[in-house]
Amino acid sequence: MQKTVDKYFSTLSSKSKDSKRKLIYTWIENHETLKLLCEDPKTADLKYLRDVGVATILSAEAEQELVGWVNMLRKDGVPVSGPMLEMQALEIAAEHDVLGFKASWHWRKGFLRRHQLSLRARTRQGKRACLVGDKDKDLSSDDDLADDSESDGEDNE
Repeated sequence: MQKTVDKYFSTLSSKSKDSKRKLIYTWIENHETLKLLCEDPKTADLKYLRDVGVATILSAEAEQELVGWVNMLRKDGVPVSGPMLEMQALEIAAEHDVLGFKASWHWRKGFLRRHQLSLRARTRQGKRACLVGDKDKDLSSDDDLADDSESDGEDNE
């Protein structure tokens, strides 16, 4: 075992090498289980495997509340960002007494996929819309500037 660890993990410290040695022994011990998991396409690409129900998740009701919040903001034209979604999810989790919920990046990715939502990239469309609207206005603002320059001249005399 020592030769294997030295061969594949030669750059690691002795403490890290010991950790890798223990990991290899765990793989040997769980060889049959790992083999079955690798043969199944559903579990072959998993990095970690947890039993069903171990993860801390929001209930369907809490997630629907969060979806409603996202849709309400979008209806009002407010873009929803990742941190905004995380903060709201943590608030809803606290309201529903879900202990240990973290609203991690992985949770957010799954939440968005489950509810067919996406966080859109920020655009400058809002500013462009304002500029287009200003062009349609009467250009009285130029007259206002002219009036201001005349009044400035009068004050200085």
